[in-house]
Amino acid sequence: MLSPHDSLPVSLEPTPADLMQGIFQVRGLLKYRDKALVLEYKPVTMGDFGLAAKSKKSEIETRSILLRDVRNLALKNLGTRLIVEANNLSAFQDLPGSNGDRLALRIGWKDRKAAQVFVSFLRAELTEIKLGES
Repeated sequence: MLSPHDSLPVSLEPTPADLMQGIFQVRGLLKYRDKALVLEYKPVTMGDFGLAAKSKKSEIETRSILLRDVRNLALKNLGTRLIVEANNLSAFQDLPGSNGDRLALRIGWKDRKAAQVFVSFLRAELTEIKLGES
């Protein structure tokens, strides 16, 4: 069981659209709170490097994705990538690293075991939610 203080360090893979907006890198924490995935992240933009006068420094952002909107969670590449698939396109709208109904999160090598526990717990929660809806 995850404790209320558990979080998983992640980085999001910027899409070509993110790169066009000046987002080079996105790092954050993935948490599970109140039947939702909570992603707390900070995009690294040109403004963070002082490269563009009009670019402002990026700030920490938070997005919640209800677990009932998640279709599937899978660890890939020896546990270094977490793929989250949504039931609708709006779940990841305007989230860096998202591509339609898919969100790819990178997991650090040292956090692979924690990611396995995290994903196992989330799958059990997802199953419980789906059974409750039937």
